[in-house]
This record gives sequence, C-alpha cells and structure tokens, in this order.
Amino acid sequence: MSSIAVNPIARPTQLPRLRVVRDHERGVPAPWVSAGTTGGRAVAARPAATRAAAVSARPATTRLTRRGRLVVTLVFLGAVLLAAVAFGARSAATGDAGSPVPTRMVQVGPGDTLWDIATQVAGPGQVREKVLQIEELNALPGPALRVGQRLAVPVR
Repeated sequence: MSSIAVNPIARPTQLPRLRVVRDHERGVPAPWVSAGTTGGRAVAARPAATRAAAVSARPATTRLTRRGRLVVTLVFLGAVLLAAVAFGARSAATGDAGSPVPTRMVQVGPGDTLWDIATQVAGPGQVREKVLQIEELNALPGPALRVGQRLAVPVR
C-alpha cells in the first residue's frame, strides 16, 4: 500500500510537494496521518534525519534506463560474437596438396552441355556427380558453357 506525503516546510508561495511513500518506507506510523481518497494515506514529508534513516534502510537496487539496457544488450551481443569468431570458425584447409585428378582437356562445341560432356566420361548412374566434379575442377559458377571454352574433364 502506498501513501502521499506533503512537505510541511513549504514556502507560502509554493504548493505543497507530494511524493508517494510506501508503508515499508515509513517504518512507524506518523502522528500527522490524514485519510486519502484512493485508500492510501496522505502523509507529511519526514524531517531530514528521519528521511535519511528511511533511505538507508531501503535495499540498494540497480535500475537501468532504456539506453542503459540497450548498451548492456549490445555489449553482451558483441561478447557473444567475439567468442563465436574466436572459438567457432576453424579452417579445414591444410598446407598439403591434395591428390591430383587425372584430366583431359575438352573444347565445348555448338550445342554441347555440361550434362552431355559428363555423360561421355561418367559410369552408369554417376552423371550428376561428374557434372559437379567438372564444375569444381573448372571453377564454374553454374552449368552454363560458351562455344570454344576449354574444360578440364576427369578421365574415367
């Protein structure tokens, strides 16, 4: 339950300053309590000595603003990204050369497709794998070919 506090040391030209005082902050009931309209009680503000004692009795809490929460979130995400880069991505490449694939050179003629060329060198049921192997050997971005283009094709 909360109460409203009125500053008893208000200057004559000022309106009284109101603040919400929770029951656990007040400690002992004040003798100057008057009825409130919302079920709470209007309480005059405490003298400075009593207020300091009440403030020191409250548990310390950390409150962040929207900007503070954003900064904490960005720092956390940066730390996660740094950890992922540092520990996650490892290269599988080695300094050793791979085993060479025996190849022969084929010149692309009019109407030739990569599938036709792969069919000439592939065994039954392995045409798709040969197409991918020819693309990889020649660093082709896809199956498109130009007439007169020279391709390295693996030997059976």
